[in-house]
Amino acid sequence: MRCSIRHNVTCKFIPYGNRLPMDKGFSLIELLVTIGIAAILIGFVAANFKALSSDIQNSSNQLAGFLKETRAKAIATTSAYKIERLSDGSLRTSSAKHCDDLAEDFVEDSKLSFDLPSKVVQVQPFSPVCINPRGLPEEMAWLTVNKLDWSQVNWVEMGLGGAVKIHK
Repeated sequence: MRCSIRHNVTCKFIPYGNRLPMDKGFSLIELLVTIGIAAILIGFVAANFKALSSDIQNSSNQLAGFLKETRAKAIATTSAYKIERLSDGSLRTSSAKHCDDLAEDFVEDSKLSFDLPSKVVQVQPFSPVCINPRGLPEEMAWLTVNKLDWSQVNWVEMGLGGAVKIHK
């Protein structure tokens, strides 16, 4: 019978250090919770190791993100966005109503530009890419990202459907 005041049963106090032999160890639930927390922490650590990849891969990923962001902005604002390469290797965007508009009709979007994160990579010259208000590029675009010594080269492709893919 368990100790309780209702049954007038006296309870024997067992100090924490003098537990019965069956009370030692961890329960299955405690072990599962501990393993679950450890697995989540290991997942966070493993995800952060991706940031330690090469400069060329990081630059390619950032360029792909920039192309996706430009496409999203074209759709959201129902404007055509043109991506051009500047002489220093950075990319800038400008917008107009349609891709067929004259060059002077395009207005630069200073909030949407791309600067290379490292001095060891560069984006090769390419013809300007225009993304129409529906988010579709007027023509397929290939942007070459390479190390200055050409030891590594990645190509960032923007397909006619607007999808962005990195080729190594």
